[in-house]
Amino acid sequence: MRQMMGAGTVRRERARVAMAALLVCVTVVAASPSAFAAQVPITVRSLEIEGLEALDPPVELPEVLPLQPGDAYTTERLEALEEAIREAFAERGHPYAEVEISADVDEVAGTADIRIAVDPGAAAVFGPIELRVESPIREADVRARLAYAQGEPFRPSAIAETVRRLRALPIAGEVVIQPVGLEAGAPVVPTIVIVPSLRVQAIEVEGTISSARCLELAGYWRHRYFLGAPRQFSLGFGFRNLFARSLGSNFPCTEVGDDPYRGIDWFADMELRQPLPNDPATAIGVRLFGGRESVPQVYVWEGFGATGTLVRELRPGVVGTFRYAPVRQRFFAANLYFCGNFGLCDDEEIEDVEEPHWFAPVEAELLVAPVLPPRVLIPRDELRRMWIERRVFSYWLFAGADGAAGPTGSEYDYIRASGEGAVTRYWRLGEIAARARLGAIGSGGVLPPQVRFFSGGLQTVRGADQNMVGPLLLVASPAEAMALGCALEPLGCPPGTEVDENDVDARPTGGDAVVEANVEARIWAGRRVQLAAFLDYGLIARWRDGDGSPAFALPGSGGLFSPGIGVRALTPLGPIRVDVALDTRPARLFPLFTEDPDTGDIIFLGNVLYDPHGDGGGSGEFFRRLRLHVGMGQPF
Repeated sequence: MRQMMGAGTVRRERARVAMAALLVCVTVVAASPSAFAAQVPITVRSLEIEGLEALDPPVELPEVLPLQPGDAYTTERLEALEEAIREAFAERGHPYAEVEISADVDEVAGTADIRIAVDPGAAAVFGPIELRVESPIREADVRARLAYAQGEPFRPSAIAETVRRLRALPIAGEVVIQPVGLEAGAPVVPTIVIVPSLRVQAIEVEGTISSARCLELAGYWRHRYFLGAPRQFSLGFGFRNLFARSLGSNFPCTEVGDDPYRGIDWFADMELRQPLPNDPATAIGVRLFGGRESVPQVYVWEGFGATGTLVRELRPGVVGTFRYAPVRQRFFAANLYFCGNFGLCDDEEIEDVEEPHWFAPVEAELLVAPVLPPRVLIPRDELRRMWIERRVFSYWLFAGADGAAGPTGSEYDYIRASGEGAVTRYWRLGEIAARARLGAIGSGGVLPPQVRFFSGGLQTVRGADQNMVGPLLLVASPAEAMALGCALEPLGCPPGTEVDENDVDARPTGGDAVVEANVEARIWAGRRVQLAAFLDYGLIARWRDGDGSPAFALPGSGGLFSPGIGVRALTPLGPIRVDVALDTRPARLFPLFTEDPDTGDIIFLGNVLYDPHGDGGGSGEFFRRLRLHVGMGQPF
């Protein structure tokens, strides 16, 4: 039976009222899973929209519409389509568009043919702008952030962009912009901009627990309208590895490492940032800092320095940064790093490179982190909200390059480039997230360890301990080396010597290139609990091999595929996560070192077969391959 819907041709005279409601109040829609799923037996066979060419150039609709051929035919989707059309015309300065919808439904075939005719209606422009600004925010700071001016064509996106810019003011509260006259179809639409203020200053305390940094505490004092302008001033102090010595390698400090990596790390910094006069999209900043930081089983860093920063918002969600950061720094517990990577193995050479040096890189970065723009409340807002959330995804991209040389005031010479990105797709039962990272370094000399790439651990490849993906250096005490049958002399280990994690300590070398990829699925198991399954991959590659002798050569690269599962508990402080991942790496040859008990020089004992999961195989080996990680926040 074929039926023409008698009410199918609907004259949307309420367009003006709906458009008025569209702009009464602005709110942000959170990117969270939707609970909406319509199930109907009729699907859309065809969709025709007339009237887009009434304006020159023709109106362009969103690439993905809420109702398209092949979709289920529902009232909710039809209304969402109507609203999308009206918004597209409003963006062209025609907020009073009228929409006629007719549908030819074939109930026998289960199909619907939809025809839409659009009358653009009268044009409108922005009228006078009234500011209602709460002290200490200045009217000049608000006017500098307006995305529209009196006399320009009326556009809802200009209002939404203005709200976004005003919310970027450090102490701006819930910004509201009220258009006046839309209900009456006014050709000139004045607006009232309401900007309340929040607290000017505050003390913030943060605390986290993780397997890589044990207990971490930090406190900040921030003034968000320093000296009566939108500049921010902050003082911060913090400590990491608290209780690492007393807890040892027990939960949750399982990846902190041995002494001296268990020592208390600390930082102190002071930062001032402010926008340029009459250019709120550009800011300059100065930071002074100092501290101690340990990277488990690699090095301990101590230093102080300053950073000068220029930040420019190139477009909404796209930020460029240029930075100069001279630092006076020194390393200790890094003798194997310098020996294994650069062939500096005797005591005098190591003492020289561990002395304080100037490190002064120049850095350029680009961050792309689009977010849903502030949305406006509309009739049937909950239906619109569900449509947006059902299709939404979030992502971010980062690209950076940095380098140092004599002209920058640096005693190190290198250039490095890296890129990273992540995307999360939300759906009704959970979400799927993916991340990738690439990087490479070029250099002709010794590099400080914080420049090289490392992989493995809580945020990267969870089948390995912190930084332990890639080529490794093995170290044994003189007594441990002799217990393995090795003489305390160069190449003193017998050929075919096999060792495991109980015999030696493994140290990462870092690398000149990195490749990382992650994918993770998260399923809601309750209102505040997610179950996760993931697959991580990491590869660290090297351009050089120690001192260049064949006996000393490290593998050119090392990688790891690591599957795993996890649990996320959503708390007011953020997600707390526990992950268990599998280390799939086989046994491999790595160089073994010890220290001369008389001179303190490092001795290369030879290449040995290292199997950290040894001791017989079977189920015991499987459990030794598992790595447990605890942390705050989603991994990406």
